[in-house]
Amino acid sequence: MNRFINKFWSLIDLDFEALAKSSEVDKVILYLRYFYLIVFVISIQMFNDIRPAVMHPPQDLLYVWPIQWIPNTMFKYLGPFFGITGILSSILCFFYIHKKIFKVTSFISLFMFWAIVFAFNNYIFHSMHIMIISLFLLCLLPSDLKKSKTLEKNVEIIKGIWLVTFFILLTYTCAGISKFIGSFYDLYEGGISMYNIDHLNTILAQFWEQKTSGQIFSHFIISNNFFSFLSFLFVLMVEFFAILAAFRTKYLQLMGLLLIVFHFFAGSILGDEFPTAITMIAYWLLANPLASLRK
Repeated sequence: MNRFINKFWSLIDLDFEALAKSSEVDKVILYLRYFYLIVFVISIQMFNDIRPAVMHPPQDLLYVWPIQWIPNTMFKYLGPFFGITGILSSILCFFYIHKKIFKVTSFISLFMFWAIVFAFNNYIFHSMHIMIISLFLLCLLPSDLKKSKTLEKNVEIIKGIWLVTFFILLTYTCAGISKFIGSFYDLYEGGISMYNIDHLNTILAQFWEQKTSGQIFSHFIISNNFFSFLSFLFVLMVEFFAILAAFRTKYLQLMGLLLIVFHFFAGSILGDEFPTAITMIAYWLLANPLASLRK
């Protein structure tokens, strides 16, 4: 097992021990502090947006699994509680990044708060997945998160940051694999498949009908079969190969740019917005301190 783990780490173009001996550990810890500052700002914005609805919960809630145990009458109390607790613990993480209790509280509180937000909107915002994954994985970092004289502790910190980046990219690769297999299965079964240009345009048209604004390129793509299929291939390739940037960190920033273009492009077609996902991609990929610290 250890041989397999060591082989896995050797695939990455980073010298973790050399980085652990340098001043880069301080940069990594500062980088984490600013992450929680961004979480703090985004959480305040979401709390302000949802606060009026929390006081008068709708009857047709989307009961996602984390909140199925909450009675309808308790949302107006637990919603603000989880939101305020998550906001306060996030800013405490910025000042006390070495305290695991604040990181765990931030993750649990904001996870529950966002579940309530999803329920109130009767829709799951997929753009939140990067932040949720990051908050969870950062809870697994060493408890005493500060530069140590111990080489092993510093290596753990740097590897922890890499693992967050790895799992973020892994989610996109899994999405690409899912699209690839699902569309081929639909094509084989004779159903609506994105590999069939006419079917792809049908899918886009259905999204278009459900939205009232935001589709900048929808009409052009639906009326242009070649461009619509080319767009699908671009999305598929970017997602499918995203994971490679985790092992060749010199491509982290390039992959970050491609994923940002993908989200802007998807939003312009489907009428959705992905501000949180774009912010997180810019932070974890474009600004990642490991991107310039290769072997």
